[in-house]
Amino acid sequence: MTDREVCRYLELVDRRAFIVMNSGVGWRPEYAAELEAIDKELAGLRRLVDQEHERREGTQVKKYRVRIWRSDGDGGDEFVEADTMEQAMELYSSSELAEIQQYDEAQHRYVPLPKFGM
Repeated sequence: MTDREVCRYLELVDRRAFIVMNSGVGWRPEYAAELEAIDKELAGLRRLVDQEHERREGTQVKKYRVRIWRSDGDGGDEFVEADTMEQAMELYSSSELAEIQQYDEAQHRYVPLPKFGM
């Protein structure tokens, strides 16, 4: 990422946070259009941010991960990454309560896959 892209990303995040945190009863209709434009530009820049993180960390985002809820009563969960669907299914099958998630490049996040019969 260039310095200019980093600065633009930070400006957009700052403006978005300002609108969301301070609009409240002072909400103006034009904020909706501005937020939509900000989100669209941020999505494009987010790809560059992710690429930069990968470059610096030297790692790639795994295609799958399994969210496993712990049964020890604390309500916590953990995530285990997997390279293949077969690996994810093996982790999924060995857990009482779990879900498989797949990384969505367009959204830059993991999204749950449909439940599988066990």
